[in-house]
Amino acid sequence: MDIPEKTVKSLFSKCEGFITSLQLGDEEEVFSQFDDEELDRTALDNTNNSSNYHEFIPRKKRKHFKNSGRSQKVFFFKFFFIGALVEAYFIYIFVSIDNTLGNIGEKLIEFNSTSVAEPFYSFTCNAERQTFVNSSVPVLHEDSNVVTTRNVKAMYDLDAYILLLHANHRNIHRDDYASIFNQIMMVNPCMYVTGVPVATCEAYAYQAVSQGISVASTKFFEHTRILQRCYNRVVVNLPCVIDLITTVDLPGFGGPGSQQNLRFGLMLTNEGTEQSTLSNIYLKETFRELITAFKKSLGDEFSNALTIRLVVFIIFLVLVGSIYVFLWLPLVRKINNDIWRTKSMLSMIPLNVISKIKSVKIYLKKFWNDRGISEY
Repeated sequence: MDIPEKTVKSLFSKCEGFITSLQLGDEEEVFSQFDDEELDRTALDNTNNSSNYHEFIPRKKRKHFKNSGRSQKVFFFKFFFIGALVEAYFIYIFVSIDNTLGNIGEKLIEFNSTSVAEPFYSFTCNAERQTFVNSSVPVLHEDSNVVTTRNVKAMYDLDAYILLLHANHRNIHRDDYASIFNQIMMVNPCMYVTGVPVATCEAYAYQAVSQGISVASTKFFEHTRILQRCYNRVVVNLPCVIDLITTVDLPGFGGPGSQQNLRFGLMLTNEGTEQSTLSNIYLKETFRELITAFKKSLGDEFSNALTIRLVVFIIFLVLVGSIYVFLWLPLVRKINNDIWRTKSMLSMIPLNVISKIKSVKIYLKKFWNDRGISEY
């Protein structure tokens, strides 16, 4: 049958617009200007029995296609969700590691100060006794009396520094170490002193040890300072503030009452014996127990943080697997189906029509050029 030229041009124009929008992925809505009755009427003129078509009046009808903006929004939402999940995991790992290392770094300062306390106290005690025995022997390439005088002040500062650091770190310490520190330093450390009965420990030095190592260490510092002051008075023949032992008679230390005898006798006074016992037994045992607990606390904290990160990593892998199975694979299948349908639709369009569509011509030309195929 003869179709008016105007109708043919209109159909061709609408098909070309549809294919162009499909290839470009245009999000604009494609309108079909045809309803189920594409032509309003075709009537014959009864009077002269010839074909005459009324003017074509199209009616617009909105249609949505599968490559519309709604489908792309769903794709971008899924993509954003997957990206946000991965980003959240790595942010958590970064923050967790940073907090763990930051806390451990802070506590290592306290650990270093606590671990050096016991050997430093023993060193000061030994340096002072070296001064009593033979002050001409240098300590650390310096005069032993000068070293002892400087270390007495340093012991007070170190003890205060340890207590200050622990108070500042009370929010990041584990409960097990905080409990042991409080028991040793503030309450009663006798349960941690091996080789000494608890009753003897609690009664020693007028119950100073049973009141906590902070009190016992202060008593040790005072004994060291008093003995140092007495030594400085004895060497210039001045009386001392404590009762000296003047009956020591050992070869090489002069007779009873001599200056050398008095210097040696400083170690045998009540202050001297308590100083030695505190250093060699009570301070030594308790600080070593404290360091052991500190090491265990640091190890447990690191292990717990590692375990938590491992659990989070496993959960992350499960979520990634679930996303791959339930989100990614269906999305890929949908994209492949859309591509296949698009190719199938294009294969149904005549070549002479495709060759007249600019976007298709550009695509085919690029395809031919990439594969070295001649356009003609």
